[in-house]
Amino acid sequence: MSSLSLMQGLTPQHVKDLGVTDEELQHRRLPDGRNALQIACYVGNKAMVEYLIGIDCHKHDSQSIWGNALQVAMKRGSVELSRKLLSATTPDRDWDDCESRTALHWAVLSSPAMVGELVENRWNQIATDKGP
Repeated sequence: MSSLSLMQGLTPQHVKDLGVTDEELQHRRLPDGRNALQIACYVGNKAMVEYLIGIDCHKHDSQSIWGNALQVAMKRGSVELSRKLLSATTPDRDWDDCESRTALHWAVLSSPAMVGELVENRWNQIATDKGP
């Protein structure tokens, strides 16, 4: 059974029952670089995305062949997961994935409702970074 099919039905309680630590979830990667948060976004597992954000997994999100977690959620057209990721963190949305597309590219192609929110979030991040 693949990691994708396992992640679809996985709940935070299953993770605890399996004895997987939060640290393992934060740092473990598949050989192609994917992490638990990226996989949960790919399969649309809302409970696991919320759990992984709750244990700060998003702070360890990194680039893989799929892009970062926000790119994965945008590519899959998941407005709800994209909003959760945007509200939890300000990930580097300027990364290109293996198709040379950023989260904004994927929003335009898959989640048009998210374009405005993504631009507004990025603008707020730039304004905050510049300070008063």
